[in-house]
Amino acid sequence: MMKKSDAIYDEITQQVGFIFDEILIVINQYKQEPRIVDAKIKEIWTDFYDGLICFLDQKKLNRNVLRKPYIQHSEKCFLKHRENYESNTENAYLIKLRPKTQFIDPPQRQILTTEERIKLGRLHFHIYAELKTYWRSGTVNTKTPQQLWGNFYLSLIYCSGCNDLSQLTAIGNSLIDDMIQSRTSLCSKLYRADYKKITNPLVLHYRTKHRYYGNQIENKNIYQWRHVWFNPYAQMFIEGIKQQGVLAQNPRCVIEAIIAVFDVISVQVDVSEQIQDLKKILRCSDQALIDMGTLKAFQHVNLSLEIHPDLSLDMCLSEVLQNRIKTVSLTQQDQKFAWFREQVLTKDDVSTSSSQIPSLQTEVARSEMITAHQQLKEIPFELMLFERDEEKSKQNNKRQRKSESIKLMRWRRIQKSLQKKKSAVNSNEQNLIEAQLRLLEWIFDLKEKNNKVSSIERYLSSIAKDYLFHIYMYEDAIEKMNTEDYEELYESILNGIDDRDEVQRALKPNKHQARAQYAFGRLKAFHTFCMKKYNTPQVSNFKYNTFQRIQLCHAKLVSPQIFNQLKQQLMLKISACSTLQEQEYMHQLQLMYLLAYRLGLRLNEIRGLTFAEIICPELIWKNPQHNQDIQIRIILKNNVYRRLKSQNA
Repeated sequence: MMKKSDAIYDEITQQVGFIFDEILIVINQYKQEPRIVDAKIKEIWTDFYDGLICFLDQKKLNRNVLRKPYIQHSEKCFLKHRENYESNTENAYLIKLRPKTQFIDPPQRQILTTEERIKLGRLHFHIYAELKTYWRSGTVNTKTPQQLWGNFYLSLIYCSGCNDLSQLTAIGNSLIDDMIQSRTSLCSKLYRADYKKITNPLVLHYRTKHRYYGNQIENKNIYQWRHVWFNPYAQMFIEGIKQQGVLAQNPRCVIEAIIAVFDVISVQVDVSEQIQDLKKILRCSDQALIDMGTLKAFQHVNLSLEIHPDLSLDMCLSEVLQNRIKTVSLTQQDQKFAWFREQVLTKDDVSTSSSQIPSLQTEVARSEMITAHQQLKEIPFELMLFERDEEKSKQNNKRQRKSESIKLMRWRRIQKSLQKKKSAVNSNEQNLIEAQLRLLEWIFDLKEKNNKVSSIERYLSSIAKDYLFHIYMYEDAIEKMNTEDYEELYESILNGIDDRDEVQRALKPNKHQARAQYAFGRLKAFHTFCMKKYNTPQVSNFKYNTFQRIQLCHAKLVSPQIFNQLKQQLMLKISACSTLQEQEYMHQLQLMYLLAYRLGLRLNEIRGLTFAEIICPELIWKNPQHNQDIQIRIILKNNVYRRLKSQNA
C-alpha cells in the first residue's frame, strides 16, 4: 500500500510537469519578448506555489517543518525539468527562474540540567561579586558617562534580575526624562519580603510598548506601565550620571555601555563569553534590537541574585522585569496618589474602621456564548453556505455531495437575485445584500485561483456569519465605512470568535481551539481582495501574521489605608489560629495579598504561578564555616496555558 507521503510526492511531481508544459507554451508564444516570458514564468510559478501551500494545508501540513520536504521536492523537480529542457533543446531559452525557498530552522531546544544551571549561576555569581568589589572601590564616579550607564544597567541586571533589553532601554530613557523634569518619585514606605518597612525608597515609573496587552492606549499603540525600585548601587550611579551629563539611550547604546564596563573588569574575572555574545548582538539591525527581549548573555542570571534585606528585592520582581509574569503597574499619577495618601493605622484602629472595608465582588463567568448562528436567525440573508444539507443530515452514512458546477450555478443565481433586490430595500438590508455580494465576488475569485469548493466553504464558514451579523448592525452605508470602522468591525468579529473558543476550551480542555487564528487568516485574505476590488482602506488589524487579542487592563490599586486594615486583620487572625495548619493557610493568604499589592498582580495571576524549581547555588560556593543563613531561591513561572485576565480585570 502506498504511503501518504509517497502519494503527495507523486502528485507534486505530476503538477510540476504540468506547469512546465505551460512554461514551454509561453516560451514558444513570446520567444521574441524575453521580458514578457520572464514575467509569465514567474507568474505561473507563483500561482503553483500558492496552490501547493493550499494543497499542503488540506493535508494538514500547515507548519513549515512539515511543509519543507515537499516544497523542496517541487523545486528540485522544476530544476530537473529546466536542466533537461536546456540540455535537449537547440537554441533553448535561458529560463532565469531558480526557485529556492529559504527555511530558517530554529535551534534545538536546550534543556539544561540542574548541575548546568548551577554552573551558569556560579559564573554569574563570580561576576556579581567582582562587580560589587569594583563598585565599592570608589573609582566609578571618575569614569566616562558611557561606563556609568553600563554600571547602572549591570546593577539592574545583577541586583534586580532585569535582563530584558527593551525594559532596560525604557528604564534608561524614562530616567533621563525624570532627571530633566526633576520629578523622580520618592515614595513614603515600601514593604519588603519580610514584611518590614523601608522609608523613602527610590522608585521609577516607566512604560514600554507592547503588541496586545497593556493599560494605556496612545496613537493606536498599547503601552504597559511598570515601576522599578532602584537598588543602592543604581542610586549611586544615578548621582554620577547627573554630574557627568545624560545621554539618550537606545538598545545599541545599552549593549555598548555594558561592554565598556566588561572591558574594565575582564582582567579580574572571565567575561569573554558575555562580551562575545553582546558583540554578536550588535551586528543585528536597529529594528531587530528594538524587537529583542531577553539578552542571552545574562540567561539564568537570577541564579546569582543575592537576597539581602537592605536591597528590598522581592522574589517576583525579577520575573516581572523579564516579562515572565504578565502584569502591569499603575500609571505614574495613580501610583503617586496611592503612595502619598498612605495612613498608618494601629491595632486599635482596626476594630473601629472594619466597617469601612468594602465588600469584595467576584466575577461570574458566562457558561454559554451567543453564537453568530443564533444571532442571525432573525436576519434575512440568502447565502445558505453554512447549513448542512438536509439529505446529508438524514443520510449521514452515504457520501452524497452536490457537484461543484451545481453549487456554482446556485451562487450565480443568488448573485443575480441580490443585485435585483439591492435597489428596492432599506438601508440595513441593503448593507446585508452588499456584504453578501462581496462574499460572492470573493468566492468566484477564489474559484478562479483553482481553490476547491470544499475549501471555499470552509473559509466562509469561519467568518461569514459573524461578518454578516456585524454588517447588519452597522447603521451607515457599507460604502461609507472608513479605516476606523473596518478596524472596529474586524476586531469585534475576531473577539467574538475568541470568546466562543474560550468557552469551548473550558468545556473541552483536551481539544485544541484555534478558530480565531484561522478566521484571522481568512479575514485578512478577504480584506485584501476588497482593497483591490472595492478600494477599501488599509487597516492595522493585519499588521502581524498571527492573531493576538488586545487586552486592556485597567489596573487599580487598593488604597494603602484599606491595605493596612486588611493586613492587620490577617495578622490578628494568624495569632488567633489554634492549629499550625490554619496558620500555614493564613500565611499563604498573607503572601498572596502582599504580592498582589506590591507588584500589581491580580489574584488569578498569583494562582497561576507554579513552584517550578527550587535551586540554592549558595549551598555549593558559600563557605559553610561562616554559619550564615542560606536563603533558598524559588523561581516562579507563569502558567501560560490559560488566560489569567478577564476582560474587566
